[in-house]
Amino acid sequence: MSGVISDNTVRSSGVVAPLSAATLDANNPANNTNPTDGLGTKWINTTSGQVFICTDATTDANVWQGQTGGVINYSRGVWAGGEIDGATVTNKIQYIEISTPGNSTDFGDLTEATMAQGSTSNGSTGRGITSGRVTNLKMNYFTIGTPGNATAGGDSTSRRWYVPAVSNATLDRAVWAGGDHGPPTYYSDVMDYTTISTAANATDFGDLSADHKTNNSAYDNGTDGRGCYGAGWTPGVYSANIAYITIGTPSNSTNFATLSVTRRSGGGTSNDTGNRGITFGGNGTDAAKTNVIDYFTLTSTAQAVDFGNLSEIASMNAGNQMSSGLGQRGVCVLGNVAAGSSNVMEYITIDTPSNSTDFGDILDDMGSGTGCSNAFG
Repeated sequence: MSGVISDNTVRSSGVVAPLSAATLDANNPANNTNPTDGLGTKWINTTSGQVFICTDATTDANVWQGQTGGVINYSRGVWAGGEIDGATVTNKIQYIEISTPGNSTDFGDLTEATMAQGSTSNGSTGRGITSGRVTNLKMNYFTIGTPGNATAGGDSTSRRWYVPAVSNATLDRAVWAGGDHGPPTYYSDVMDYTTISTAANATDFGDLSADHKTNNSAYDNGTDGRGCYGAGWTPGVYSANIAYITIGTPSNSTNFATLSVTRRSGGGTSNDTGNRGITFGGNGTDAAKTNVIDYFTLTSTAQAVDFGNLSEIASMNAGNQMSSGLGQRGVCVLGNVAAGSSNVMEYITIDTPSNSTDFGDILDDMGSGTGCSNAFG
């Protein structure tokens, strides 16, 4: 043995080389944080004490490895469709880079203008899928990491909208629940599923609990396989209940816990296997919008607990489950606010209760859009 302990070019026997300097910053490095020393650059978050090493020095696409393990997951969030200014249904798809607050960017178009559909993805595998067409049964697919127009896929089992979706991430199954399919019966308890990476038609999954039939929020814990649907509405009746399914096993849903506020049309998100579900705003029992954010544990029967508030009351919100680094970031489009439709996005750190913070703006004032991301799996 030479006795040399070194991380630079010093090679003399017995010499202990000086450690290279680390960048000190109050935040985690981002994928567009370009290290001055290239590969191997050290970064210390002075807020958390976390240490990161740059393991891939590609300009604006760097990879930083945390000392506790796990590569920081810089993810993309996509919103699709919606109703502009409460009047015009759109086919627009747009996206954000989750680690970097800012305005959204045009992504491409759905195959038709639609609103209030349900979107989800197969996580880090990177395929997004929407179901809930205004005029037909067709599902749409897109690759989250590559802007472009969506492609028509298989058919849903029934035409409906206001239908949320969950998935088990890289295990590749999406499940939609409930919705409104118009006259004569309107409200649906249908749940159906498909394999996200194929263009197969959807298959019946089971029945949704009666009080969740439409305008409910969706949450899942990724590869752990639990999907949940919170709140919702049947004619004249609002719900605070949360129902669950096991995504890999077709069956009826079961009520197991309650939200802190009875409502419909809130935005839902979660932190994957971190097992926490978040609900953003919604319409309360007196039809008034609320700014309440609450959270619950997806595998617990405990009632949801107050998390904080949106900056204003809002409903028809599009929640998006997203990860930002070794913490979790949830982003919400506020949808319909007191003054009308909104273009505001706000975000939270899912494991830290607090009020939401401004993220940026989407391309139009819009409600009833739908979101997914390539954050997990």
